[in-house]
Parts: sequence; structure tokens; C-alpha cells
Amino acid sequence: GNTLYREGRYAEARGKYLGAINALVKLVSSEDAPDESRNMLVTCHLNVSACSLKEGDKETALLHSTQALRMEPRNVKALFRRGSALTQLGKLKEALEDLCAAQEIAPNESSIKGMIADIR
Repeated sequence: GNTLYREGRYAEARGKYLGAINALVKLVSSEDAPDESRNMLVTCHLNVSACSLKEGDKETALLHSTQALRMEPRNVKALFRRGSALTQLGKLKEALEDLCAAQEIAPNESSIKGMIADIR
């Protein structure tokens, strides 16, 4: 999926990441699932969100960034991507909440600062 993403083939990359999510969900659903599998699942959700944003599919980006945040509530990328999707959906108050939370975790991240400034 990563190579396809770098090549700008977002729909194909998204398909690969979704396939990985389907396989990982089964592994992660058991209580003794290794952290490595959980981390990989979060990454795949973030990657689907990134592909979806590139394709203009804001709803899917929102869904997958939210899934990542359920597993890692303080994940900066997930907060940023969900904030991006919410911004594109016109839900600016919710977007600001996520972006401000991301900024608290990563105060020097210029892309977060820029998006907050654009909204305000």
C-alpha cells in the first residue's frame, strides 16, 4: 500500500490497507493480541484516512481516523486527519477541538498550527 500511495494511486493503496485491516481485526479482537498487531491496525486506519482525504472522501477519512483514535486517543496523526476531515465537512467547532488536542501533544507541528489559523 505504501508504494501505491507514494505513486499517487490512492484508491489502490486504500484497498490494500482495507485488506490489512480486515486481517488484523481478527488478530486484535483477542485479549492476548500483541501490541505490534494493534499498532499496525492503527497505522492501517490512519493510512486509509490519508488516502481518503487525498481522494476527497471526507466521510471515510473521518470514520478511519475515529477508529484509530478509539485505539489511541492521543494519536497526533489521527487527531490531525480527523480535524482535516471535519474541516472539509464544515464541522469547524469539532475540527478545532481535535486540532487543539493535537497541538497540545505536538506544539511545534506547523501543519497543525496552520490549519488552526485557517479555521479561526
